Amino acid sequence: MMDNQNANDEVQDDPNAPVDPNAPVDPNAPVDPNAPVDPNAPLDPNPPINQNVPANPQLAGLNVGLGYTPFDRKLPKFTGTGTSMTVEEWIDEVEGAFQLFNVPAGHRAGLLYRQLEGEARRQVNVLSNGDRVDVERLKDRLIEAFGDTAPVSVIMGQFYSRVQLSRESLQQYALALQELLKRADRRRGEPLADNDVILRDRFLDGIRDEWLRRQLRREVMRAPADNPRTFRDIKEEAFHVSGEWGASTRPVQAQQMSMGGEADELSRLRMDTARALEDIRKEIARLVVRPAPMNVNNQAARGPTGPFPRNRWDPASGRPICNRCDQVGHIERYCRSDGRQDVRLANPAVNPN
Repeated sequence: MMDNQNANDEVQDDPNAPVDPNAPVDPNAPVDPNAPVDPNAPLDPNPPINQNVPANPQLAGLNVGLGYTPFDRKLPKFTGTGTSMTVEEWIDEVEGAFQLFNVPAGHRAGLLYRQLEGEARRQVNVLSNGDRVDVERLKDRLIEAFGDTAPVSVIMGQFYSRVQLSRESLQQYALALQELLKRADRRRGEPLADNDVILRDRFLDGIRDEWLRRQLRREVMRAPADNPRTFRDIKEEAFHVSGEWGASTRPVQAQQMSMGGEADELSRLRMDTARALEDIRKEIARLVVRPAPMNVNNQAARGPTGPFPRNRWDPASGRPICNRCDQVGHIERYCRSDGRQDVRLANPAVNPN
């Protein structure tokens, strides 16, 4: 009996002994890392998982089996200054990547540190070794150095004073309001309970088009109390009425209205026309030219029917030229060409007596 057992042990220890393909495989058996691998051996589609093989920490989170490239190559670098992203936006981007790629908690601090450059990395380098491996401590340090320090009251003041600019689309205006409100919520630590109502009312108050603003307010007032119009509803209604269908679409001048709003539109047109006519009438009355006051100096130079014509002079003789007969030697006042002038006017030296 002992001889048979020893024979079996010798067969199992012989590395050149043939292997039974149908023999069961122990999933917990240790694996020799130096064992030769047959490159022509068929691959098992469902290989057993050996629980004794330690996971390689350098490959964790890289999803090598799925063919993914390291995800940190896709993330933007953060320098702290001269970047388009704020530190809060950048941290949100990194945390989203951690969740998407299932990065282990122990690797997140190192990966976050790899994305820092310039002054941002210098701010982290001054931390202790224990803090540098804590991802939450790294984020707190970056927020302390580059975060938003404006008070909530100042941000909300900017929010309530924000109106639609002259060349700003409704989409851009709505986005600016949302960014300001989110910035205030981040500084506050939590959003307000009526954020949607605040955003909706501020959006309505800041629209440049007065008629569009009245139409949207009418929609808000008509909504039932148990189902009020939200900010998204009012924003989409504003896009529909104004013809602005997106951020990259140029606003259309023509306004699309339903059949129920035609009466309101006609009434508005009548009011606008009457107002325009009244403005034109006032402008015409203001621009009426009034008679200028009579000037004494000008009166002396005027005759009974108008101003006297300017005298002409003969350059050769220096004598006046008549404006009536074009003869040299007298002026129009003493001209006898038509026979209507008195001789005494033509020649004052003649004595009628």
